[in-house]
Amino acid sequence: MDNNFHDRMAGFAMGSPGFGGSYSTWCEVNTKWRYIVEYFTDDHSPWDRGVQDAHWISCGTTQQIDGHLSRAKRGRLGLLARVLPWRRRYLGGLIWALQVELDRRARVDEM
Repeated sequence: MDNNFHDRMAGFAMGSPGFGGSYSTWCEVNTKWRYIVEYFTDDHSPWDRGVQDAHWISCGTTQQIDGHLSRAKRGRLGLLARVLPWRRRYLGGLIWALQVELDRRARVDEM
């Protein structure tokens, strides 16, 4: 790996459009296959994987979190979630954690 690899990955994690597009564009391309590969090669449950992904998403703005939440809710109604139970559990964990984060932000803003 070259020395700039970690700097480029940090740009993805922070949603920086400076290198290779935005984080959401990069994430949408890789997420479709990433969770399938990780499901078969990792010891995390689909729920835990969804909660972990929500943890990474929650470093963004409230509008970005809300966008991911609405996309996950639409995905839960999709064909893939209806056919594959692990996909439903993954989306359940993702939706739950994103909703908890939005509720936490609403409470903090009220104070």
